[in-house]
Amino acid sequence: MVFSADRSGEFLGKCSELCGTGHGLLAFSGRIK
Repeated sequence: MVFSADRSGEFLGKCSELCGTGHGLLAFSGRIK
């Protein structure tokens, strides 16, 4: 599949948002402490 840069950025953003939310929050909260 070929995405334009804008499309792939949007797709990756959504994917990381959905797939990595829990992990991202853990890493983020770990950084704050």
